[in-house]
Amino acid sequence: IVLLDIHMPEMNGYETFKALESKFGMKCPVLALTADTYEETRKQIEQIGMRGAVIKPYSPKELKNAMEAVLK
Repeated sequence: IVLLDIHMPEMNGYETFKALESKFGMKCPVLALTADTYEETRKQIEQIGMRGAVIKPYSPKELKNAMEAVLK
């Protein structure tokens, strides 16, 4: 599982995800980490192919649950 922040300097999480897939052939599940709660952001995360999102701030239990759900 890759945990990928959406709002990063230089290259955002969407660009990073696309690069990992296209340049390196990465096929492992990716969870987005974001403080953005907008519905449009969730849709974009799904459309690009990430497996879900965890909204910051999150508890260790929330992160664990999201990771377990991705592995099912």
